[in-house]
Amino acid sequence: AFTNAVVLTFDGETANTKFQIDVMAVDDLGEEGARLVVISHSINSDSAVYNDLPIINIFVDVRDNDKPALDIRHQADSTTGFGDNTTIVLEGDSGLTDTYSVVLTRAPAAGETVRVDLTTDSQVIATSQTTGQPFLEFDASNWHTTQLVLVQAARDGPDGTEFSTIVHEISGGTVYGEITSNEYPTLEVTVYDEDTPSVIVEQN
Repeated sequence: AFTNAVVLTFDGETANTKFQIDVMAVDDLGEEGARLVVISHSINSDSAVYNDLPIINIFVDVRDNDKPALDIRHQADSTTGFGDNTTIVLEGDSGLTDTYSVVLTRAPAAGETVRVDLTTDSQVIATSQTTGQPFLEFDASNWHTTQLVLVQAARDGPDGTEFSTIVHEISGGTVYGEITSNEYPTLEVTVYDEDTPSVIVEQN
């Protein structure tokens, strides 16, 4: 059962036991938006070795289902071998592409379509992996279904490693139409150049 506090007991029998803690967001009515919350830990023991021993906190990324927004996440890419904490691309025919996912956090009203335009600079090209178009569309039937965006580097001559920003321009629908341009979510992309010798180092 889920609770606000969990107590784990370690003794001679459970000292080497690994416990799994499941975390669930509380479904409230407040429009808080995405936020970072902390799960703190403490140790109480009759052993002086363990009592009050420092233990790390866990940070949880909470997504709100009341405030209209986009849930954007990096994706692990089997072609690059890199983890899901960055989006990187490399120019050229043998270069690297990458993907990330987009989904709405709140359902639009029936009959409404929410469009997300993928606006880029000259360094990268961002398109729907399904349609090949530079935009995504959501409605009441697919708002909670993840759509993947394919990111490719544009070939533009020797310019070294650069950073590009993809802006997600949201339009359409009653609540999503109220999102202003300064609230459009962005995603940062690292762009490696095929004409400049370099080494790509990424932590998995």
